[in-house]
Amino acid sequence: MVGVALPERILIGRISVDLARHRLVSGDREHRIEPRAAQVLALLCAHRGKVLSRHRIFDEVWRGAEVTDDALNRTIFDLRRAFSSLEPGADPIETVRKVGYRLREPDPVRSKRWLATATATTVAAASLLALGWWWQANRKPVIALVGEPRSLTTALGFEYHPDYSATAGLLAFSCQENGSVAICGLDPSEPTSTRVLVEAPARGGRWSPDGRALVYQRLSPECEIHVRQFEDGVDSLLRPCRARNDGSIAWSPDDQWIYWSDRPSAQEPFAVYRVTVGGDSWSRVSAPPTGAVGDFFPSLSPDGRLLALFRAATPA
Repeated sequence: MVGVALPERILIGRISVDLARHRLVSGDREHRIEPRAAQVLALLCAHRGKVLSRHRIFDEVWRGAEVTDDALNRTIFDLRRAFSSLEPGADPIETVRKVGYRLREPDPVRSKRWLATATATTVAAASLLALGWWWQANRKPVIALVGEPRSLTTALGFEYHPDYSATAGLLAFSCQENGSVAICGLDPSEPTSTRVLVEAPARGGRWSPDGRALVYQRLSPECEIHVRQFEDGVDSLLRPCRARNDGSIAWSPDDQWIYWSDRPSAQEPFAVYRVTVGGDSWSRVSAPPTGAVGDFFPSLSPDGRLLALFRAATPA
């Protein structure tokens, strides 16, 4: 298929590629890929640093089979997801617009820059959460800018709860005016118009770690936590809510738990709860003091070992 002899294992950055067994390995973790994805990766590895046209990839991998362009798009998406699942920020496959793809070695300087940016973004996000709570209490507008601002969406009105999926390359956000959850693209070279993913009334969309699903809060007829599969649109009820809140939801990095803020009754404070992705087990994980407004904005550390939250004290 490739025409170039490849070693049994290929090292891309810190990730070992085992083409024969269709898997990527980093330390004691591995991510298996489909045979077709392994063929595409083998072709890119055989011509590392060179741009391969989409036409050539179709010819050498699909060999005349009747497929649409989406087949290659999906394969590249799966490869990028596999790399990023083992090393956050890793994306050795470069898209050359209107031409094809090229395999590049991850740049260590770029990786460090990505980590520093991610850390700064996390701190900025925490600051924005605090500012958001302050604005709710004081009813005064707060504008915070990180980097060079530019318009990302074509939606109108107040938009909040932004959540970026590195694997899907999309931004999910809530729209207050029409009460829906929408998505938009972030690549300026390949702009994607805003489209509604979850119809009203809903809010608080959060991507799964693999970018294949979105968890959100449905508000009618009852408060419920739902999961929407991005590819096929299948929507399933995960857990009923006891009380509507700000809509903040968090997905654990290991794709095992979903966290949200809820309360047992109107007389008790909000607390953070968690439920398994399959919905078969749930528990309360925080204990605010009696009389407090409660705990909100759950957020997990990258290793999933720490839970951050905002605790609102007793109202004055």
